[in-house]
Amino acid sequence: MTTDSINKSVITICISVLLIFSGLSIWHYSVYLKVQENWQVKSNEFKDLETEVAHIKKMIALYKEDEKKFAEFLFDERDIPSFLDEISSFARESYVNIIDMKTNRFVQVNIPKSKDGDSLSPTPQQEVDRIMTLAAMPIRINVNGTFSSLAEFFNRVQDYRQLVNVSNVKIETTDKYPRLKCSFTLRIYSLKKLEELKG
Repeated sequence: MTTDSINKSVITICISVLLIFSGLSIWHYSVYLKVQENWQVKSNEFKDLETEVAHIKKMIALYKEDEKKFAEFLFDERDIPSFLDEISSFARESYVNIIDMKTNRFVQVNIPKSKDGDSLSPTPQQEVDRIMTLAAMPIRINVNGTFSSLAEFFNRVQDYRQLVNVSNVKIETTDKYPRLKCSFTLRIYSLKKLEELKG
């Protein structure tokens, strides 16, 4: 072998090694760019998730605050006996005689659905049963008294500190005029789990 051929072989080997290393470098750099791009996408997704989590935490805090405010207007089980006593007291103070007062079970208040048809994805029945919902307890009441005493009685009921609703009011005359017979349904409201309302 001559010096020229050895030099050519060495140069060929060097160029081949250089091309291999250049190819590897280019390949590594392209992999690096893909990883960096993927990392940037994941980083942006993470920032979006952090923003969303912060927003959700803020919404939960506002929800809890609203729930506390709303709860002041709703009845707990322990409030019901004292409320019934207060209704009797309102009647006495207004010169209205309570003839009959019957409480019923709490029933779910049906809230009309929106027109846009917003519907959530189906939820498993066990989860649905644990969801808190607005419930009403109808109390059927029959009373008698004069028109002015009935009006005073209803004003006192209307001004009650918790949420009440009077409906189905029927007033009839009696043979003991000016006394009138009145029947109505008084509803009180509470938050209940759906499973409690089924039982």
